[in-house]
Amino acid sequence: MRGSMCTVVPYKLRYSMRVKRLRIQVVPRGVIAIARHGTAVDDIERAILRHKDFIVEKQKYYQTVESTMIPASYKDCSQLPVLGKNVVLPQDLLDAENRERLVVKWLDTRLMEFLEEKLKKYAEKGLAAAKLRLRSPITLWGSCGNSGIMINRKLVHAPAEVTEYVLVHELVHLVHRNHSSRFWGEVEHLLGDVRAHRKWLNLQGAFLMNGEVPIIH
Repeated sequence: MRGSMCTVVPYKLRYSMRVKRLRIQVVPRGVIAIARHGTAVDDIERAILRHKDFIVEKQKYYQTVESTMIPASYKDCSQLPVLGKNVVLPQDLLDAENRERLVVKWLDTRLMEFLEEKLKKYAEKGLAAAKLRLRSPITLWGSCGNSGIMINRKLVHAPAEVTEYVLVHELVHLVHRNHSSRFWGEVEHLLGDVRAHRKWLNLQGAFLMNGEVPIIH
């Protein structure tokens, strides 16, 4: 964690040849500066200080829910939130040498079962996808195309209604390729008011992308 000039805003610095200019990301419990190799640290820190007010506001936004999220490791946890419910992992997974890989596979199965059930429901309403895949993108919850729909496997830890919203979002995109009023009208026709689901993804979802899961009592 750096912070000479930036003691008010501690940050982590990453170098990448993919970025054309400095990027500042406010993530749960931290700030990340992504810069090209050779960028002067003083220039990076001046940029962070220029954005200090925005950074502080975003951090306050995350702090409103950070007590409801917790870091999770598939290597040592015995229970995990699965679609809104706290689930104890099967003992054979806990005892396995390749535990982490098997837990991911087990969670993928739970998520696919849920999604395939919902796909049948929406196919009856005229919305169908050629194929459904689970992936682990860094920034996307889902995507769609002629080949089908991709859903982020981390959504297994989100509430069931939020995960269903992401699926419906992508299904409707197969018909409406933008976020027009017709798109949102169809989504809300199927699910009702989705503002709470979108807020969850923007707030708690940022923690989920960062390797944390919801605390379920």
